[in-house]
Amino acid sequence: REKEPFARFALSHDGERLAFSVNTGGQGAADLWVYDLQRDAASRLTFEEGNEDHPVWSPDDRFLYYASDRRNDGTLFRRASDGSGAAEQIGTTPQGILPLAAAEDDRWLAVGSVGASTNSDILRFDLANQAITPLVATPFEDAEPAISPGDRWLAYASEQSGRWEIYVQALGGAPGRWQISNEGGQRPRWSADGRELYFFTRPDRLMAVDVEPGAVPRFSPPRELFREPIES
Repeated sequence: REKEPFARFALSHDGERLAFSVNTGGQGAADLWVYDLQRDAASRLTFEEGNEDHPVWSPDDRFLYYASDRRNDGTLFRRASDGSGAAEQIGTTPQGILPLAAAEDDRWLAVGSVGASTNSDILRFDLANQAITPLVATPFEDAEPAISPGDRWLAYASEQSGRWEIYVQALGGAPGRWQISNEGGQRPRWSADGRELYFFTRPDRLMAVDVEPGAVPRFSPPRELFREPIES
């Protein structure tokens, strides 16, 4: 895919494959591809009309959740990541929704609304009954959710303070919310064991925070891992 810039990429949990969307063959619509890092080969995953975007891996990497606009501006689909079988429609809303993260128990997704009339919120979409409930609903921009191993905590970015910062919120009905960054932060990601949280601080710093689990988690001050320019 050297001549076609890709976007909305997602790395599989085993670190062996990269899913991404790209305008295939100049057709004016985006499709999903999967790049095998071990084999150095990419294969096209979707062939339907319209745009397929926002790939999210299932916890076992067998499936990819994604959004398509072929029926409205955000219908959720699921497809086997090896390309076998047909795409399965998962659900939609009148406004349309976009998958953002998958819970470890594979029972629900963190999603965003396509047609939100207010600032963006982070919602929970239950796969069994398609029920939608708010996870983070504030008057501010809330985005980029990352669900911790064990589905205990939700990390996300918010503009509540007037700039993007990283917050962690308890899941499962437990109370608790903590601001993690203090010099700006975006794109949070958990380590595989949930004991570290990573995020970017613009313009060029990758940061890490140690997480001490418990009924009330404890977070170390952010420390810089390395510097690399960050594109918007």
